Amino acid sequence: MLLEEHLNGHLEGGLNKQSLTKLRRAKMKKTVNKEAMELGTQEFTAQNTKLFTYTGSKFRFKKKFDELHATLGQKIKVKAYIEGFAGTLASLFHNLTHVEAQKYVINDFNKRIINLYKHIKASPDQLFRKLEALENEFQRIIPEEARINRYASTEAKKGSFKNNHAFYQEAVTLLNTIPLDINHAALMLFVMQHNYRGLYQENSKGEFTTHFNWETKRTNTNKIKESLFNLHHFFNTHEVVFENMDVFELVQKYDERDTFIYLDPPYAKSKIQYHKGTRSFIYTDTHEELIEICNKQYNYVMYSNNFDETLCRHFEAHTSFERGKINGQSKLPTKEILGIKCNLGVYTPIVEILEIDTTSYAPINNTIDKSSLATQSHVA
Repeated sequence: MLLEEHLNGHLEGGLNKQSLTKLRRAKMKKTVNKEAMELGTQEFTAQNTKLFTYTGSKFRFKKKFDELHATLGQKIKVKAYIEGFAGTLASLFHNLTHVEAQKYVINDFNKRIINLYKHIKASPDQLFRKLEALENEFQRIIPEEARINRYASTEAKKGSFKNNHAFYQEAVTLLNTIPLDINHAALMLFVMQHNYRGLYQENSKGEFTTHFNWETKRTNTNKIKESLFNLHHFFNTHEVVFENMDVFELVQKYDERDTFIYLDPPYAKSKIQYHKGTRSFIYTDTHEELIEICNKQYNYVMYSNNFDETLCRHFEAHTSFERGKINGQSKLPTKEILGIKCNLGVYTPIVEILEIDTTSYAPINNTIDKSSLATQSHVA
């Protein structure tokens, strides 16, 4: 009660102006986050948690996830659920219909995405206000004549719309410069609304390099706000752990057998690969290695990538679908596999449990030397 009166200015003294400001901010944050929790839905879907378009996202393929889960015939309950390549989390919410876990591990080697999710969990209200300020300024400087078409004309690109391009470029520069804080998270959200077709690309220095999309349409900030609050709700009503690790290191750290892991690594035979400092997935061998490790280690393994017969053999059930091309000129594969393997009936070999190196041991000779027995009998 005393604190409340200080915050409302009913008492004089006791707290200096700086302390009062901090307390007011803390009270405001607590109040708004409570409202965010109340606004959050109890039914989480890829639709009501979507923040932006992202290359490789499984947003459009929920029916394929449902189809594959139907082969198992029942809802899965596990101690842990792992997203090895989190992205937009569409796959997580597709799987939530069929999988219930005590703990959710959300991993991506993209540090910017994980930073964004951490701030959504902590301060969705503050994050949204910052994004809204960026979007409002971006919209304010769009010339009216440029709004006629969805994309800026050649003339507008060189003239009236060039300020919007400069605004985007400044956001990218800051994204590549400032530390991983809430401003960085807001910038990440902003550039992902205005980059080219949801592509996330980095150069050899780890700098974000995706081009501007030249779109003049207004960003639906109300939809983003809804998604922010829904994600905030999920992150705070479930045990969620965020990781920013190479996937091979991740599966070493989290070795709980009773786990459902979903893996959606960079596409095999594709130039768009993982980030610097991690294993390349351009070759199928790397995919097979990861699948084999997980099949030995976890009860449930789900995997998606470019369709390849060598990958199909690792799963007891799989489906395929066409994801479409990024652009009309692309010659990259578009057929994708989604596979699942249940390893409940498989036990861990004893040599692995005891870490026995069988190559360094010769077989034990357990035969009886009869000549030795005869000698002993004669002596007796």
